[in-house]
Amino acid sequence: MIFDTLDNLKNYSSINPFMPQVLEFLDQVKPSANLELKKYEIAPSKNVYAAVSEDQKRLPDDAMLEAHQQYIDIQIALDNKDKIGWLPISECKYAETKYDPESDIIFFSNDPSDFITLTPGKFAIFFPGDAHMPLLGDGKVKKMIIKVRAVENKFK
Repeated sequence: MIFDTLDNLKNYSSINPFMPQVLEFLDQVKPSANLELKKYEIAPSKNVYAAVSEDQKRLPDDAMLEAHQQYIDIQIALDNKDKIGWLPISECKYAETKYDPESDIIFFSNDPSDFITLTPGKFAIFFPGDAHMPLLGDGKVKKMIIKVRAVENKFK
């Protein structure tokens, strides 16, 4: 997981070959609360896309950790704060669902070990090894989630 300010996102351009397209997209749309609620196609073949949504937050007892294998999540809060729980997937022992390759998601009923608070101007990157529990708290939050196709790590 990476947690930082949007001003520093360019420092992470080498983590994935699709990051230059992410940076170009963010430079064009200027993440803000004014963005339209919709899906944005960033790169062909579903390698990179973004979705802007407004979601109701929830209590941790009403949420589960989620993880993905095919995509990296870059999450950006646009108008409010979003508390997000985190736990390394290696510590997730209680799978509530089987991995669904169609929707690229699995849910776990473990408790997060750590929390971050995403506010406008900051981002969090969750890799396939990161289970995360977004949308914690009261009220609603408008967010952009950029899905970036994960590539195999050649250093395994």
